[in-house]
Amino acid sequence: MPAAQADLQNQQSPVTEKADAISILVADDEEGIRFVLEELLRRQGYEVLLAETGEKALEHLRARTFELAILDINLPGVNGIDILRQARQWHPDLICLMITGHDCPDYALEALREGAYDFFTKPFDVHEMRVTVQRAIEKKHL
Repeated sequence: MPAAQADLQNQQSPVTEKADAISILVADDEEGIRFVLEELLRRQGYEVLLAETGEKALEHLRARTFELAILDINLPGVNGIDILRQARQWHPDLICLMITGHDCPDYALEALREGAYDFFTKPFDVHEMRVTVQRAIEKKHL
């Protein structure tokens, strides 16, 4: 491998070496949000699975283990808080970040009480999301 390619690969992400085993579920009904998060996370070396409904998110969570899930509160079908509750029963070590388009402190408090790691209101800062994901995963692996 040429040195320039090796340098580029080494600059992708500080967690690239571990990222082979790190998978993230993104559940949001907005295609644009799913696209942005998928691009952001894949560029950091993570494996990303997408869900556009609460039922699809639960299906993914039943089928496999994820390191982290990013869940929209207002999903069609099963809402994000209910998914969070179920996911924490199936996978107690799962890190969950919650997102919503509604600036409602009650949602944030409920999500944090149910075990969410953090809470973002749309539109969220992409850099802040990237840093939060990275820190949450690093903390989990300490």
